Amino acid sequence: MFHHLCVWHCGYNNLPGIRRCCCFAHLRRYFIETVPKGRKLDYSNPTVQGDQYIDRLFEHERYSEAKKHSLEQRYAYRLEKEKSVLDAFWKWISQQSPKKGTRFEKAVNYAQNHKDEFMTYLEDGRCSFSNILSENSIRPLLWDVATGCLVIPPKGQMPVPWFIQCLRWPEHL
Repeated sequence: MFHHLCVWHCGYNNLPGIRRCCCFAHLRRYFIETVPKGRKLDYSNPTVQGDQYIDRLFEHERYSEAKKHSLEQRYAYRLEKEKSVLDAFWKWISQQSPKKGTRFEKAVNYAQNHKDEFMTYLEDGRCSFSNILSENSIRPLLWDVATGCLVIPPKGQMPVPWFIQCLRWPEHL
């Protein structure tokens, strides 16, 4: 079984032998964006509570990385420590009744709609919990959706429309 960490790309859903993993950094971002200004430490606020659950998971992942756990150890550690946090988080999510049209509703819906993909990382110690490292490594390269071109800015410059190489998606995709 191959596990693929991705965000929002459902094109992988029908490929045989592939299980999608969703990125917890993106889920956390949804909750962080819902916290009202000046209420970051208001633990009675449901938006802060959601962020706290995910922060606990990140703490466990950082600990496992700092301990340099092998893949097998990471797998066991996740089941021992993180599964209970996730169970509590999903129970908490199911009890939320956000107001329609709010950013909090968007965060709750995103979590609920992708629960299976968020849980996939528990299946294998090789699964990434977050794709932030991948995103940061390709940040200098931008895909221009409008033109279908890969934008590579000159060294030392911010990404601007300097087209050094242009790639097109194959027509059959």
